[in-house]
Amino acid sequence: MENINCLICGSDVNSLYKRVVNRFDKTEFFDIVKCECDFVYLNPRPSVLEIDKYYENESYIPHRNSNGIYDFLQRIAFKWKYNKLINIDNIENCRLLDFGSGSDKFLSYLSNKTDWDLYSYDPIINSKYPTIDFENDKCDIITMWHSLEHIHDIDNAFNMINSVLNENGFLFIAVPNVDALESNIFQSSWVAFDAPRHLYHFSEKDINKLLSKYDFKILKIHTLFQDTFFNVYSSFTINKISAFVISLLLLPFLLFVIFLNNKYASSKLYICSKK
Repeated sequence: MENINCLICGSDVNSLYKRVVNRFDKTEFFDIVKCECDFVYLNPRPSVLEIDKYYENESYIPHRNSNGIYDFLQRIAFKWKYNKLINIDNIENCRLLDFGSGSDKFLSYLSNKTDWDLYSYDPIINSKYPTIDFENDKCDIITMWHSLEHIHDIDNAFNMINSVLNENGFLFIAVPNVDALESNIFQSSWVAFDAPRHLYHFSEKDINKLLSKYDFKILKIHTLFQDTFFNVYSSFTINKISAFVISLLLLPFLLFVIFLNNKYASSKLYICSKK
């Protein structure tokens, strides 16, 4: 285990925010702390050498067998992501890198929809897609679909991104939102805390500060409404039939509040470019 300073301001002063159980091992607990600048992160955390074992559980999403509800939500999410990508101007001959690609399922979806050149980078899960040459190649779009919160060395990640992204390229970052309404409902049981795999918990303010540090700017922000049901459903610890029914009952209220104020969105997509 390693102790770290705040990713946003560098301070080593923090206080306990939540104590969270590893959802795949109910005997193991981790501390999530809050910095004086309000950034929320896991501390202490497993080191790079220790983290791999926490991704090996068969119930973890990249390894999960087919599941009706999850597969349905995934299809909705893939179509939504695809529509956001194709709405970007001048991407007819696009080279896209999925940074933290996990199971490659979204890249496979894109390969059936486009003739783009598709690349993958994931230090933990092997990919069937080629890894881009970070020293010599360039790409037009880099996507980070719920991968930023998993990365130990953020400096190195953004150095890699800056080196390979074209000057007029786009960076797509989707992350859970620590201000999500359901996080206040479920508290330490909120699935998006996902300790110790999720190392950071970003608000919109945090993302703005982080991107500015690496000379990126936010062009658009979108709400991932499809994440709300998944987060609520997965946060329940009761049997899944009851969880499904209660999630359906709770969902209209949550979506209504999010529609009125996206500060409370479950997850957000930030479409960014270099400054």
